[in-house]
Amino acid sequence: MAPSPRGRAGSNSDAAADILSQLGGSDDTPAVQVPNLITDPVWSLGLFPIDIEFAGKQFKLPPMRAIDWLVYLMCPQPDIYTLISNVFADLEEHLLEQMIESETDLTIIDLYRLALDVLATASGRPWWVAIRLTAVAADNWHILGPKLIMSGVNAETLSFSAWLDCLLLIAIESMDPKDVTMFSLKLESQPPDPFAREDDEEVDPVEEMVTDRDAFLAFGN
Repeated sequence: MAPSPRGRAGSNSDAAADILSQLGGSDDTPAVQVPNLITDPVWSLGLFPIDIEFAGKQFKLPPMRAIDWLVYLMCPQPDIYTLISNVFADLEEHLLEQMIESETDLTIIDLYRLALDVLATASGRPWWVAIRLTAVAADNWHILGPKLIMSGVNAETLSFSAWLDCLLLIAIESMDPKDVTMFSLKLESQPPDPFAREDDEEVDPVEEMVTDRDAFLAFGN
């Protein structure tokens, strides 16, 4: 669906192992314990297009900066509806045409699933981690915002994945150390599938994601 812009590299030399060992800090200077939730670090290194196949057609999502995602996600409630209508407009139009002509079994729910898959790709981590981290930034901007700005973390130039990398590190460094472990566990905990129901009840995936986001934020209040 959304391939990485580069192939997988194998393990390198002993020099790489030496560098990795240094990153762990020393007995005198303990390292900040930052949870490793990154699924593909290449998305932090630049802005890349994303190739998408949907409903029998190929699409290419142009490179998007962090700010291009945050305007939809870093709100009191993530505006997934508008995100899909704007960012995935061509896919939405194609799906509706296919549905009208009865040429596909796909539904709008499949477009939501695809949007979350693309979000996961662009953020370099599971989609729920990306949504929760943006919620943390929004709810604690009076603390995290100035630190991000003073550190030169610019959402208008960085990829979404790189911006989240910086946000997570600064958020962890701003916490009481005793709260870091619980925060990390809550952050990475996979929520229930927002589209799945055992009964025939109609599901609003956006409401489900907002509910999960609110539940995540509530644990620290």
